[in-house]
Amino acid sequence: MAVIKLVDFTKFPLGRYEGDSSSSGEVFRKNWLLPALNKNDENIVVYLDGAKVAIGSSFLEEAFGGLIRHENFTLAELNNRLSIDTTNNMYKVLISKYLNTAENLRLKNKGL
Repeated sequence: MAVIKLVDFTKFPLGRYEGDSSSSGEVFRKNWLLPALNKNDENIVVYLDGAKVAIGSSFLEEAFGGLIRHENFTLAELNNRLSIDTTNNMYKVLISKYLNTAENLRLKNKGL
């Protein structure tokens, strides 16, 4: 099992895109989540606690929803391999919502 701690990336997650901030959801996805997922088939736990600011919805949507929209993962793959650990249950709810929305769009674009 691999472990990713958001606070090892930044204590101040901010923004959706790399152009918004070097601590954006896009940078977190590309530089932390994607390499871990591509490295091997083991499960990954992402710890979200410890940030000095609330994690914004744009950060979460780009980091996690972007795995389906931009990195070609499926919801089933991510549900099998990715676990979110946080004391803020709302983050889990939002991430689940963003993953499901991205999966529905992926399926629609494939004509399914």
